[in-house]
Amino acid sequence: MSVSGSSDRGIRQVTTEFCAGCIECIDGVLEDILSAAKRELLEETGYGSDDWRHLLTLPSYAALSDNYMSIFLAKNCQKINSHQDQDEDEFLNVYLYSRDELEEKVKNGEFAQAAHILALLMADQCV
Repeated sequence: MSVSGSSDRGIRQVTTEFCAGCIECIDGVLEDILSAAKRELLEETGYGSDDWRHLLTLPSYAALSDNYMSIFLAKNCQKINSHQDQDEDEFLNVYLYSRDELEEKVKNGEFAQAAHILALLMADQCV
């Protein structure tokens, strides 16, 4: 499993998480959620895949916002770019972890975002 290390402004520590991002408006048109997921994977990790599965779309925090998050599983990923296309305020390092290593990171608080833990558990059901 490919994950990125990222500075989390909210808790002010470096955490391990899956790549994530937002839908962008490209030439005046909002991209669809699968295109956004593919773009974010490529930009943040340099990896791509032709084997995608939509797992779930749900409100990210229904009590406080109207944002939605969509969880995808990309299988059989291949390195496409040798560099990452990061935003100015991003620093990301790509690491490949086994499922057991990610479980350990969840337990010790290094893989701390609830939405990313949900994605991990959803992916478990598909593998």
